[in-house]
Amino acid sequence: GFTVWEMLANIYMAIKFEPCVIGMFLPDQATAGDKSSRRFVRIVKTIPAVYERLTTQQDQDGRAKRTGEGNVMTRVMGESAFLFLWVSGKVSTESRPIDVLSFDEVQGMALDQIDKTLERLSASRIRFVLMLSTANFPDADIDFWYKLGDRKVWMTECPACGAESDLSEAFPGCVAYNDGKIPGAPLNDYVYVC
Repeated sequence: GFTVWEMLANIYMAIKFEPCVIGMFLPDQATAGDKSSRRFVRIVKTIPAVYERLTTQQDQDGRAKRTGEGNVMTRVMGESAFLFLWVSGKVSTESRPIDVLSFDEVQGMALDQIDKTLERLSASRIRFVLMLSTANFPDADIDFWYKLGDRKVWMTECPACGAESDLSEAFPGCVAYNDGKIPGAPLNDYVYVC
C-alpha cells in the first residue's frame, strides 16, 4: 500500500514542480523494471488526465501527438521524467541530476548506496527525498534513516468534526465512498470521515 502512495506522491510532484526529474530507486534492476511496467503504468491508467499527459507530447508546432507510454526505465510526462533505477548498478546512482528521490525497499539497500545516490540532488531546486521500507533491524536500513530525520508526523484535519489525526493510524477506516449516505460530502467520491 505504501508503494502506491509513493507513486501517487511522485506523480503529484512531477506535475507540481514541472519540469523535474524523479528518480525512483529500488535495490536491483529487475525490481525497477517490474515497478515501472507492472505497477506504475497501472496506477497512471486509473487517472485519465495523467495517462493522457504520459502518452501525449507537444511537437515543435505545439500540436499534441501520441507517443506511447515510454521506455520501461524512463517515462516522460509533460516536461517531467520518471527514471526507474537501482542502487546496485555500477553507474545507475551517478551522473544523473535528479530533483526528487524515492527509495523503495530500503531494507535491500546498503547505507553507502543511498548516501552516494543522495548526491544526485545537489543541483536541484526541489531536493525532496522519500524513503519507504519494511523495517528489519534497529539502527539499520529504514530505521537508520528515520532516526536521522525530524520524526514529525503529518496530521490531517477531518472536514466533518475538525479533529486532527495521523492517517497512518486511521487508514483505511477513515475513508469511505459516499453514495449519498454521508450528508454534506461530495457524492460518488471517496471522502474522509470520522
